[in-house]
Amino acid sequence: MKITITHYHISLARRDDPQYDAVALAIREATGLEPHVGADSVIINGSKHYLPMSVQKFIEAFDDGRRVGPIEFELGVRNL
Repeated sequence: MKITITHYHISLARRDDPQYDAVALAIREATGLEPHVGADSVIINGSKHYLPMSVQKFIEAFDDGRRVGPIEFELGVRNL
């Protein structure tokens, strides 16, 4: 499943808040489900899915207060 983190998600995101970071907002919008985002993975419906390195670096940069831009990534989930 392709996930797109937009400028809108970034503008609404809260640093160091895994429920309201840009990744969680984008996944929630794409799936309608409540993700639990960590530094290297996301849990959706009790299943853990590892995030690509580019997304892990995005999370780290955002939480460190650095500027980030929109990105897209594939989240390896089926039949949500």
